[in-house]
Amino acid sequence: MLMGGSAGGFRGFSLSLWTEALALLNGNPFISGSENVPEEEKGPMHELGLQSFTLLVIDAAAFTDDPGGYMREVGSMLSWVQSSATLPGVDRIRIPGDRGAAALDECRRHGVPLDAQKWDSIVSLSQTAGLELPVTL
Repeated sequence: MLMGGSAGGFRGFSLSLWTEALALLNGNPFISGSENVPEEEKGPMHELGLQSFTLLVIDAAAFTDDPGGYMREVGSMLSWVQSSATLPGVDRIRIPGDRGAAALDECRRHGVPLDAQKWDSIVSLSQTAGLELPVTL
């Protein structure tokens, strides 16, 4: 296994922990641990229950003269990972983003599913904002 799983779970945990620590560089507190923060030190982030996050953007062109070649290599690596044998009961190896991409594709083909409660909320919000809805459910 590349990371995580029963053979190397600490590696996935370490990467996750490192990412959380990196998120703290934006100056906002780690909210999940705020129960240990004295009341006088709590700020708006604590009151709202918000949590920091980090978005790391890397320009492949800064590291290679062939960004397209890099993307092809990444594609090959992902294909190799997905070709791994699966455990019993697992139909395939998913890559981060697979589930979201499949859900987006489903919505594009069949529309966004809305139950009556969600639709009622949309109607209420549109009325509050003075917007006219183009369709009804």
